[in-house]
Amino acid sequence: MAREIHSLVRKYGIDHDLRSPGGGDSPFSIYPRRLRYTFACRLAAQGAPPKLIAELLDHSDLQNVTVYVETAGKLVGRLSAALDAQMRPIVDMFMGRIIKSDSDAVPNDPRAQIPGRSFEGRQLGGIGVCGSGSLCRLMPPLTCYVCEHFQPKQSAPHGQMLEAAHHLRRVYAAKENANNAGLELVDKVIAHIQGVIEASSRLENVGGIP
Repeated sequence: MAREIHSLVRKYGIDHDLRSPGGGDSPFSIYPRRLRYTFACRLAAQGAPPKLIAELLDHSDLQNVTVYVETAGKLVGRLSAALDAQMRPIVDMFMGRIIKSDSDAVPNDPRAQIPGRSFEGRQLGGIGVCGSGSLCRLMPPLTCYVCEHFQPKQSAPHGQMLEAAHHLRRVYAAKENANNAGLELVDKVIAHIQGVIEASSRLENVGGIP
């Protein structure tokens, strides 16, 4: 039975003319052990615990799955190094949903509206709506921009909120014992506000939100 399965897997690669994903145009040979190795490495890369991997591979102990966990770690590290510069600005952009008016928000609740403030403390009016429905543990309104539950309004004073964020960063940076974690958070807020401004501008250029 094992030989038959091995032959069928190899035949599949030949019949479908599979090619190596690397350089050149060489045939891509597949066989059961290779599929088993790929299966285990993907499980490890997705965060599956060694015990689960061992059970799925029918290993009697965890020692035999170490190679899969180590290989997955190296692959993730190489991918991160290669893609981080290109993907980081995209990942760091705002993750929520831009709305045209408060009535488009989910939930449509006036109590969930978030007022903006300038760096002088002046009220700027509503900048969006919170859709979490729970007590916020962040520091609104600036940190709302890094929250996936925040639904910013397309036409809102996001530019002035960006100025407030830059002002806050200058204040933090001027302190003798500047908190690196605080600066990183403000930098993230700045990136997300810029993302909202850019996304709102694109929506405006294509005729707004349907």
